[in-house]
Amino acid sequence: MSAVNRSSAPSARLYDMDALRAFAMSLGVVLHACLFLAVDTGWPVLDAANAEADAVYGTINDVIHGFRMPLFFMISGFFSALLWQRRGLRSLAAQRAKRVGIPLVIALITIMPAIALIIIVAGLAEDDVPLFILPIIGLFDMAHLWFLWYLLVMMAGFVALARMGLRFANPVVWWLTVPVTCGFMLLMEQRVFGADSIFGVYVPAIESELSLLPNPVVLGYYVPYFLFGVFFYQRGFVVQRWWAAGIIPAIPAFYAGAHFLGAGYGEAGQLISAPFQTAFAWLTCFGMLGLFRWLAARPSPWTLYLSDASYWMYLAHVPLVLIGHLLVID
Repeated sequence: MSAVNRSSAPSARLYDMDALRAFAMSLGVVLHACLFLAVDTGWPVLDAANAEADAVYGTINDVIHGFRMPLFFMISGFFSALLWQRRGLRSLAAQRAKRVGIPLVIALITIMPAIALIIIVAGLAEDDVPLFILPIIGLFDMAHLWFLWYLLVMMAGFVALARMGLRFANPVVWWLTVPVTCGFMLLMEQRVFGADSIFGVYVPAIESELSLLPNPVVLGYYVPYFLFGVFFYQRGFVVQRWWAAGIIPAIPAFYAGAHFLGAGYGEAGQLISAPFQTAFAWLTCFGMLGLFRWLAARPSPWTLYLSDASYWMYLAHVPLVLIGHLLVID
């Protein structure tokens, strides 16, 4: 890493960060498409006859799941700090309400009922779901939109702390974020998922909870990534193009973490796996920052289009993916 002075170009668009955010969003579509042939994921449409033979899709799911949301929250913290410094807290809060809050509300009363209707019509619902509950079903299960609600909760805390005078530039944050995330990863493995631990962090709402009540352990895991993104901007750091220095060691970290979550290791395996999973997430985040600084630092038509389109693609993709899966399952 190196420090730069971003104040010299207060209105400059950071094309590499925009492209990286679009990449993280687009990976969500890839992940959900892979769940069709990935076992033990809870996806409504599963080609069970071929899922075991096509274990590669489960690996793709685990790889994406292991770093995508940490990367998203880190980028969110980075851009939150950018908006705060360029426009102020009031403008930051208004922008997040417009960009995150309003789309979330609209999606909960449109996209989520559409998903539920597809599942009901296709006979995939485990229990009988009355049709009159469809308009409010998003309040009980946000599905792929959960992270937007968590982001709004983080933003509320961030704005409140900033109004109290906290500037998020203390280097101690740098040293604490990694062990804190490792601790919360271990808590998630043992308390949230129990014996059915998976690589990375899955949909955070526990089955018996309303999704409007953030799971404190899952929220605690993602907050350090968000704060590190804020710190990253506040300190003026950029990751250089040596992306392989993050990606290459992330590969054995992934396989070690996945191995110790396997059958036969029990709680001891979860204990050993947690730091490997955490290392994979952080190393991959840094590797991706360097890779996109190398590939997308300059504007191009396709990166600009995907940067603007990917968010809306992600919001609307699940009903279309489900229909696609239903069409090809036979």
